[in-house]
Amino acid sequence: MRLLAALLMLSLLAPPIAWAAKPIGLPPSPPRNDFLLSDPLVVRVQQALADEGLYKGPINGLMGAPTARAIRAYQRRSGLKEDGAVSEELAQHIETAFQIRNLLQRLEKARSTNIENARKSLLDNPATRHLLDALPDGAEIADPTRDTTACFSAPTPACLLGEAAESTKAVSRDELRFWALGEVLVAQAKAGLAEAATETLRRIGDPRLVMRSLRDIAIARAAAGRIDEALEAAAIIPDPLRRAEALTAIANESKDRGPLSLVHASLESISDQDRRIALMTRLAVTQALQGAVGDADHILQRAEKMARRPENKDILQPSLRRIAAALADMGHPERALSLLDEMTDSSERTAVLIAAAMAQARKGQTDAALITAETIVAERYRPSVLAQIALSQAKAGALTSARATLDRALSEVDAIEFPYAKAYAASRAVLAMIEMLATTKAYDVVTVLETMERIEDPRLKAEALWALSGVLADHHEADALPDVRLRAEQTSETIRSRLSRVWMFAELTSSRMLKGDVPAAHRSFRKGLSVAADMGNAWGRARALAKLASALVDLEK
Repeated sequence: MRLLAALLMLSLLAPPIAWAAKPIGLPPSPPRNDFLLSDPLVVRVQQALADEGLYKGPINGLMGAPTARAIRAYQRRSGLKEDGAVSEELAQHIETAFQIRNLLQRLEKARSTNIENARKSLLDNPATRHLLDALPDGAEIADPTRDTTACFSAPTPACLLGEAAESTKAVSRDELRFWALGEVLVAQAKAGLAEAATETLRRIGDPRLVMRSLRDIAIARAAAGRIDEALEAAAIIPDPLRRAEALTAIANESKDRGPLSLVHASLESISDQDRRIALMTRLAVTQALQGAVGDADHILQRAEKMARRPENKDILQPSLRRIAAALADMGHPERALSLLDEMTDSSERTAVLIAAAMAQARKGQTDAALITAETIVAERYRPSVLAQIALSQAKAGALTSARATLDRALSEVDAIEFPYAKAYAASRAVLAMIEMLATTKAYDVVTVLETMERIEDPRLKAEALWALSGVLADHHEADALPDVRLRAEQTSETIRSRLSRVWMFAELTSSRMLKGDVPAAHRSFRKGLSVAADMGNAWGRARALAKLASALVDLEK
């Protein structure tokens, strides 16, 4: 009791506790406002991380531990320095990665849809249903014991294509294998190997590529002069666009007007307006070349009317370019140029200017062609156009003007920035010189060889040397021929890609056959075959042999 009384006394004697009182007259403290602390850059990063699924917090622009953790997680996943810091570079990196992934997802979705649509079309057509039948087990295993000695000693299109098809079985990546198979079956179709082409077609596992290959088979048969077979091949193509493309190519190869009516009918079923207009312009050129000028003009008028519809505003520029190019090919460069006023895209304008200048040169309007060439802004295209104008001048007998134009073309080559474009432009000028040497003696061999040193691409230079050797052989220039052939051989050896080397010799084979030089064609084929025989890469070997087989078909005509 005494203790309790003492404690009570002490509490009464102690000074009172001084509780803090708010000063009278001061304003109240403002409430916390996170909006004023928000950083727009942090907002971007938070939103981007949320899109990536790495950040679950509020998008408020406040930098805190959850945001830092999400940043570190992204940096760790992307192989970036893991510091958890916000920066403009980080925001751009995350946003770009998200956009790329979104694009890839959309492309994959479109790819899946297109594959399924192509599969359904092929299955719905009794004539193509069997192309999707599963191949037997082991069909894609190359025979390691096969001996190609006999084929390379006495080659035929059939044996070369058999080896090409076998080589594709060693190509592991589907897209590369399907690519090579597509070239093999085109060569098989050209060679008349229908059963082999069908078997190759069944090995292409992508229905979209099967559809495209059906078109290519029809085109190859038409190019080989087998129009009836080409029409039969086109008739079974389920896709309206691919069928129309095949029929347009067949009409271009055919000497009668029968396929044209089929093309007109097929065009009506194409819903893609851009593709439809493109085919209409090609068809117009074909009809004009076959003498149906009125029909050609009518088609172009329809194409232009279609392109100018309000709903087609996104394809107006490329459509006008195609129409202008068709007009130029039909011999109406002035009408082609009249469309330039409506064309704002520089690349589309350049294409029209090139086509118009070439058309003017072909018509002998070389002064007008030079004026048109002046307006071509892109340096890499102008020398090639000038080279063609020079050829037209030479053919007209204006050799002084032709040499001056070619000199100008060569002087403009140096302004071209990209190495291959520069070499290509130089090679066009040199090829023009070679043609002028052959037809007018405007240049001599020494000058051509000196100028050829400006071609810095081995394949382009080799092609020019082989062209020169062909001209010298045709004109019995025995003194210079051995040296030029040796240079051509040596330059060909410097082409690093064996496939490019084979491709060049195969094209030389076909071009020499067109000129009637059978011995030179045989020499070119043998050179290509010797290169292909040692190729170890299965994909390159398959493509090389398919190309050689196609050239051999030309050689055996």
